[in-house]
Order: sequence, then structure tokens, then C-alpha cells
Amino acid sequence: MKIFILITAIIELLAGVLMFLVPRQIPALKNAEPSTLTFASMYGAAAIGLGFFALQAWSYYGDAEMVQSFLLTFIVFHAGVMAAAFRGSRSGLKDMTGVAILHGILMLATLFFYIQLR
Repeated sequence: MKIFILITAIIELLAGVLMFLVPRQIPALKNAEPSTLTFASMYGAAAIGLGFFALQAWSYYGDAEMVQSFLLTFIVFHAGVMAAAFRGSRSGLKDMTGVAILHGILMLATLFFYIQLR
């Protein structure tokens, strides 16, 4: 589980920095409106914050409450992103199907570790 937390931290930090600093580098956002880029940057800032939280959970892995808090937070995060991406996919944004699937898998993996911890 400790490796899973570290990988989660790295992925969230990298994705967050990309979306925050250079959202136009994401193919689906190359020609996006300024409002869309602003929302992408806001999502990037949130991902950086979550990545930092994951890094803290990894650093304090011996603290069961910290790890449990990380797991619960990331279950909610992945479920929310999955639902939003699914709605986007159903509205015609086909790029969002993969995002919904990825976050669904990450939610299930996090839920697995949460159940294992309890």
C-alpha cells in the first residue's frame, strides 16, 4: 500500500503541474476557450494539493489515521472525477470515457486498500 500511495502522489503532482502550468499541452485543451483553460488550471491546483496530501500520507505511513484519511479522501476524489467524466462522456465528450474508466479503477484500488486496512 505504501508504494500505491507514493505512485498516487507522483501521478497527482505531475498531472496537477501539467494542468496548472501548461494546460494547452493536453491535446483536448489545445484550442480551448480561456474559461476552459481556467477550469483546467483550477483542477490542476486541486490535483497538486491532493498530490501533496498523498505525499504526506506516504511520509507518515506509520500513522494509521493519516493513511485512513488519505484513502477516504481519494475514494471520494476518484468517485467524483469518475462521475463528472462519465457525465461528460454521455454528453458527447468522448475523450472523457478513458478518464472515467481510469478514475473508476483508481477508486476501486483505493477502496480495496481501505477495506484491507480496516
